[in-house]
Amino acid sequence: MKRVLYASFLASVSFLLFVGEAFIQTQSTAAAAEYPTKPIQVIVPYAAGGGTDIVARLIAHFAKDSLGQPIVIVNMPGAAGALGHREIANAEPDGYTLGMLSYPDSAINPKGASAGFRNEDFIPLATFTRTPSVLAVRKDGPFKNFQEFVAYAKKNPRKITVAVGGQAHLLCVILIEQAMGIDLNAVMFKGGSEAMKTLMGGHTMTAIAASQYIAKDAEAKGVLAVALTGDTHQEAFPGVPTFKELGLDVPIDMMRIFCVPKGVSPVIQQKLTTAVVKLDKNNDFIDKVKGSGEIYNPLFGKELQEYYRKSSSLLSVTVEKFKAKFEE
Repeated sequence: MKRVLYASFLASVSFLLFVGEAFIQTQSTAAAAEYPTKPIQVIVPYAAGGGTDIVARLIAHFAKDSLGQPIVIVNMPGAAGALGHREIANAEPDGYTLGMLSYPDSAINPKGASAGFRNEDFIPLATFTRTPSVLAVRKDGPFKNFQEFVAYAKKNPRKITVAVGGQAHLLCVILIEQAMGIDLNAVMFKGGSEAMKTLMGGHTMTAIAASQYIAKDAEAKGVLAVALTGDTHQEAFPGVPTFKELGLDVPIDMMRIFCVPKGVSPVIQQKLTTAVVKLDKNNDFIDKVKGSGEIYNPLFGKELQEYYRKSSSLLSVTVEKFKAKFEE
């Protein structure tokens, strides 16, 4: 008799759990279908005024009408972007807290799981940019080109200060050091705009930043571009060689990626993707992105996610190889 009662009790519990899960699933599906019903926030892991922030604000401004709700930018700089990335990764996956990644900063995570986020915690939906990074030096400094930069570094180990605004540009420094057999002194700031202000103010000797910080009136800012990432020359930098031409492999172009945290409903992902893909047909939006100095190069959905997965995996191998350098 006890066995019968126990079996009946288990069956009742199982039924109630099933009904509860079905109810929750129904509520979740209904919420996704009605999404969005309130303002959306987008976390930017860097200071206001940087490249990631500017593109995030443009997307927010132009996509709000398609979504029917305001999109609010929340800047969370700190710990070379780790603070903001952690907030995105751990956000409630209800579609109301999104993120704007500065890739490959988001994929360069030398602390691993202890940082509070992993590459797999982000689902990329769209990017509109792929912008080269540039090594810039002071116009009144002791070197005017890459060869002179290297020669000075060899004679003066750790004397050259390099302002960087994220993990990607710190990796640039490490790759240059390894390739040329030199020892530089990287100084981390809260974003590319702060790194460049430091260089222009004469507080560091060089900086590595996304090209838009240097392209406009570079010489008037007292700086010179001496090398850039990517495979091709850039119109904004006539005569400036790529690192590849100089014999270095420094594959660090910057992509500003609009994303959601893992676990967000596919229905909500599709609504967001549809809204931002429309921007690729909006000439005003495109002109403003280009006007910010970014190189316009859109990529969306599954194609972007596959690129992110493969390139993140390759970067992880590189970061693990030089893990000790990140911790110096």
